[in-house]
Amino acid sequence: MVVIEGPGHMGMATIVAARAAGSARIIVIGTSKDRFRFDLAVGDGVAYREMFEKRS
Repeated sequence: MVVIEGPGHMGMATIVAARAAGSARIIVIGTSKDRFRFDLAVGDGVAYREMFEKRS
């Protein structure tokens, strides 16, 4: 299992690396402002995603 913090360019590259390494489950966490990238990540084989909101 791999947990990736944030679906930015490094997070997306880590998804590809985790899949290539044979990870059985990939989880991505981040904020709702990354919704578009979360949708791409799910299409790329991510098992679970979790969005959080920043509070001031």
